[in-house]
Amino acid sequence: MPYDTEELKKLALKIIPEEQCVTLEEVWLFLGITRGTATNHGLNEMHEIKEAVQREKIAVKNKLRRRWRDSDNATLQIAEFKLCSDDEELARLNTQKVN
Repeated sequence: MPYDTEELKKLALKIIPEEQCVTLEEVWLFLGITRGTATNHGLNEMHEIKEAVQREKIAVKNKLRRRWRDSDNATLQIAEFKLCSDDEELARLNTQKVN
């Protein structure tokens, strides 16, 4: 069955936030098409689709970081600190003091 490129694009842009897709492969999965079909229609090169996936990635990362920051779990707090640290802070955090 032939697909309409514009219709696939509209569906993809609808599916990305609904299903919280963070990869193009997830988008194709929810659209019910193969990677080849997506490539043939140029969906993998469409700026709007790539941008929507990127926005979803950022939203997921921000949500996780907020949870980590508010958590009582030291491991999650350290992970969040490492993400926010500069090179000097990371070096100090990863160095063991020798007596």
